[in-house]
Order: sequence, then C-alpha cells, then structure tokens
Amino acid sequence: MLFWVPPALMRDDYDPTHQQDNSNFNAFTKNELGYSPKDEVLPNGIDFFWDEAGQGNYWQDNLTAPGKEVTHNYAIDLPDCGHPSQWPIGNLIKTTQLLPCATYDRYSEPDPAGCDWLDTPEKPSPDAGAAGAAKAAPSLVDQPGAPAALVAVTLLGALGIRLAGARRRQRDAA
Repeated sequence: MLFWVPPALMRDDYDPTHQQDNSNFNAFTKNELGYSPKDEVLPNGIDFFWDEAGQGNYWQDNLTAPGKEVTHNYAIDLPDCGHPSQWPIGNLIKTTQLLPCATYDRYSEPDPAGCDWLDTPEKPSPDAGAAGAAKAAPSLVDQPGAPAALVAVTLLGALGIRLAGARRRQRDAA
C-alpha cells in the first residue's frame, strides 16, 4: 500500500520547502505475489494499492503465480523503472477512501467508522489476477481541470485534518 503523506504543516512544520512531502522514489520489485508461505497458488484480493501520488515510484519484476498478473487499483499498467511516476498529487478519490482510517488510535479509536482496514475481506476467487483481468476505472487526473481541483481539495482536506488534530491535542491536554 503506497499512499499520500500529510503536508508538513499538519505536523507543526511550517517550512515552505517541506509542504510537498510525499512517498517518493519507492521501488516495488521482485515481490512474490499470489503464493502462500507453503508455495501454494493463493491469489491476493489486490496486490498493490496506490493513490497515484508521488514522484519516482515504480513497480517492476514482481513475480506472480503461473497464468496470473499483478493486481492493482491503477487504470493502466503501473509505472516501471524506465518510466516512474511523475505526478506529486494523488487521486483524490483514492485518498478520501483512506480518510476514515486517519482517526485510528489503538486505545481511543480502534475501529473508526468507515475504515475497513481491520475488516476481513472476502476470499479472492481462484481466477483473481488472471491474465486479461479487467483494469480499474480511468484516473481522476485524466479529466480536464482535475489537477487544480485536486490541489484545492487536497489542501482543504489537509487543513481540516490539521484542525481536527489541533482540537484533539487541546482536548487531550485538558
């Protein structure tokens, strides 16, 4: 799972050069996908979740069970070493899917509403990841005007999370 990192201002870091922190230059290579620890063919529901954020990220030379392909949530093939990701801002739809999980806390909020990270998913079908499997819907960033909208909504979301964190710190201090 590779996803957006909150801007530094949400971490009380106001240096303008730190505001575009992100998960950059990650290499996902030589992973063995769709096998159990006993080398049985056992498909994953999805091999890689990516919100499309970050520069220099790539996926290459990952090994799959015979007749299977890497499964992911990207509309086209994942970027490879020769053509790594270039877009610093993530797909807003994918990022907002993760927001309910931002309030997770082992003690005070162990099961946030809307967060499915701790839910056991359905078992994948035996043909999951089969060659020629359907790809995800086209990316939001392919739509006209989407980059500006993504920046605006991402900044508003970051501000909202920052304010919620400040309120939580005030409440915890009281």
